[in-house]
Amino acid sequence: MSVMDSMIEVITPFICTMIRYRCLWVQLLRGWALSNSQCTIYGTAGTGQISSTATDLTVNIRIGLTGSFALTTQTVYLWIVDNLWAGTGWVATSSWPLAAPQPPAVISGTPTATNVSPQTFTFTGRDPNGATDMGRMYFLVNSSPTIPQNVCHGFYDRPSNGLYLYNDSITVLMGPLTPGSSGSLQNTHCTIYGTGSALVSAAGTDLVVNIRIGLTGLFSLKTQKVYLWIVDNAQTGTGWVQTSTWTSSVPSIAPSSFEINLSAVPLDQYNTPGSGGLIFGCTANTVRLCVQQLFQSNPYNYRAQGVTGVRFFFTLAGGYHSTPFDAAGNVNPVWSQNIYDFFSDLKLYGITKVTPTPVFDTWSGPVSMMQAISATSCGEPVTLNFVPWLPYGLDLTENYPDRSCGNQSYSQAAHNPIFWGWTRFFNLMNTVLSRAAQAQLSVNALDYYQETNMADFTVMARFIYDFYPPGAGTSVDVLTELRNRMTSNGFSAGRIAPSANGPAKPTPASANCTNWYGDSALLETLTAQTAAIAGPWSKFGVPPFHSEFDYSLKCYNPATDPAEDETMPSIPVWHSQPTFTDMHSQKMYATDADTTTFSNSFHSLLWTFLVNRGLSGNDVVFGETNPVNCDGWTSTAAAAMITGYKSSTLYANAGARVTMRPWHRTETGSACVSSPHVINPPFNPFAP
Repeated sequence: MSVMDSMIEVITPFICTMIRYRCLWVQLLRGWALSNSQCTIYGTAGTGQISSTATDLTVNIRIGLTGSFALTTQTVYLWIVDNLWAGTGWVATSSWPLAAPQPPAVISGTPTATNVSPQTFTFTGRDPNGATDMGRMYFLVNSSPTIPQNVCHGFYDRPSNGLYLYNDSITVLMGPLTPGSSGSLQNTHCTIYGTGSALVSAAGTDLVVNIRIGLTGLFSLKTQKVYLWIVDNAQTGTGWVQTSTWTSSVPSIAPSSFEINLSAVPLDQYNTPGSGGLIFGCTANTVRLCVQQLFQSNPYNYRAQGVTGVRFFFTLAGGYHSTPFDAAGNVNPVWSQNIYDFFSDLKLYGITKVTPTPVFDTWSGPVSMMQAISATSCGEPVTLNFVPWLPYGLDLTENYPDRSCGNQSYSQAAHNPIFWGWTRFFNLMNTVLSRAAQAQLSVNALDYYQETNMADFTVMARFIYDFYPPGAGTSVDVLTELRNRMTSNGFSAGRIAPSANGPAKPTPASANCTNWYGDSALLETLTAQTAAIAGPWSKFGVPPFHSEFDYSLKCYNPATDPAEDETMPSIPVWHSQPTFTDMHSQKMYATDADTTTFSNSFHSLLWTFLVNRGLSGNDVVFGETNPVNCDGWTSTAAAAMITGYKSSTLYANAGARVTMRPWHRTETGSACVSSPHVINPPFNPFAP
């Protein structure tokens, strides 16, 4: 708006009335104003009668032009009318030359290059119309000056002194965050910090603002550019101007992701009022609101700690508030909706990957569902415990998988007479996968059978191929069926496989030997599972010169031990190996030095295994690794494990494809610590 103060010796036509209407003057002089779309007549200082003599009348009128009317030169005219309505006609009294407002400009953004995150950027804008003419400074961190989904985009609003950030889909604006405050704003790709941000100055023609930005997740591993776009009060903008180049400080060997285990999620109660107490440490009313605390609202939420993925258990028969089937064996629609709500919430809070893991242990349902039934294994009568979700029986003392036939238990141990059958399980997993896809989450390392040990319990291989002898039943290719469902829901078929149980704990911590398979004895369970998946060309189980089911290293001496074992079974169908390797390992020694020694040995030997088996391109997932402050584990022991890992050949050669997933439990009554709790540090995969 342009304003002209001048002595105008009667009323201009803009007032559209006559001076003798004294009420108008009273109103104007009291501070009122009259406006149309072109101008405003101000009743403030500068407007009013100056003097009146016998022949002359002198009046000041303060006029402001607005809109497009103020962008070009105008002429001021006067028409005086006396009491007899005789007039002068329009007389030009003034020329009012007006130029269009000058647009703002981006002056600088410093530093112009950085590899530090978080980084405080100092942005300077300039406006010839004054610093207060600049309304917003928009910022963008991306590889190009476009605004797709999944970038870091927001703005500083000068009038309100507030910072704002858009969510991943650019549909929700988060903020305001006052510069200098202790809060933050975050999406999956960046965090805007109040601390470190500041309005430096807004004086003269320059606006200077500090904005502290931290990149997160995979977004931080790529070179990004920082752009600025300044908009003035007339909505004139600069367009995107690159101010900085932001290269990753993370070496290429940095782990690709950092995830968290939640153990069992009570999906039946997800939206139930009063259910929040099921999550240990939660203060909210429902499980759903607890999940919000875990991943968004709590100051120590897991997203703020760098977590991008979640693994969780769900029980199959109400064992821990998860009952996915109705009485007819169909997937319960309420349960299906609840798991979709859970997935959608995780996506909203910035989680990108999930690993849903069904529970096949006995706690997947109430004890009343277990039945002791007489059966026949290896042609001999035997009494076993059976639960309807397992394709085999369990021994009566420890509920271990049936190994009454030794290595031949895979094909000769009793089948479960009360087994639900595979169709129900396939339908359930299809529902879980389709719900994850609907929530736009990635399922890229699906552990569908927790911690297999196909060396000691060959019957577990029925979760790869459930074999029936001719005439005894129909064999089912479980792994292929599940891979088909992965593909039909838009996920990779190679991203589903059982996880392997953790290794023995050797003494001393550096101890190692070669097993019968030709790999490290520390990897016995992983080697056996790999052999089982390979089908008829490989054998799995325990060689006869080893004792079954003990926790010692099963070493092989080719000079004294037989090269073949006819009792070891093979799966009759070949499967390709998964494109990821998931092995669980939670090992801690009395000294942190020994923990580091074991960790270095274990992770290096795993890399050797991958190379020798032609799997060096696999992603590697440590689906359960050392917890922090739980069951005797400490944060220093977890840090010692990470130290050993970072000195291993696995880290040196494939660190960019490693996922660390520390073990944690959330269930009240079983959890060690409240949720969420601090796991970073030491689990910071982005620290070199």
